[in-house]
Amino acid sequence: MKDSLKFILRSFFAGCFGCLGAWFTTLAIVVLVAALAGPTLMRVLPPLLLPVVSDQGSSRPTPQPTPEGQLPALAVWLTLGQDMNAAPVTSIPKDQLPQVHVWVSSDQHRSVPFQLWLSGPMGNDYWGPELNTSESGEPTLAGQFATAMLPGKYTLEAKIGDTVVGSQAFTVTE
Repeated sequence: MKDSLKFILRSFFAGCFGCLGAWFTTLAIVVLVAALAGPTLMRVLPPLLLPVVSDQGSSRPTPQPTPEGQLPALAVWLTLGQDMNAAPVTSIPKDQLPQVHVWVSSDQHRSVPFQLWLSGPMGNDYWGPELNTSESGEPTLAGQFATAMLPGKYTLEAKIGDTVVGSQAFTVTE
């Protein structure tokens, strides 16, 4: 009886420590792979690992239907710095991205709701919340780039509903 109890206890603790060892080994492999191939994996894996979420549960906005009637044309341009009158830029060195400001103006002197969408080497995605142009006709500061972007060609589109009413192409360089 004593030998049976000793065997059961040894088996129990061997199983616990074996499982714990397997868990630590798996964790070490994941950390090592993430350290060696992290940036590449982070671009490839998230779409594969994230569950598909319906429009009702998604944080991504669903484009509203395009309103009826004549849509205004929106001008979209980028400047280095917060001066809307600075020369527009279309080629941006990667290290200067945080200094780039995005401006939008309407050809009509009224508040027009719009949303910006960014497409480039990593795909197409919305960029920020819905904004409005200024009733005075002054350009609206739509934001600035806060994150690193891969070098390549990009297009920033202003949309009203699901209709593109203005765009600006630019290139991010090394």
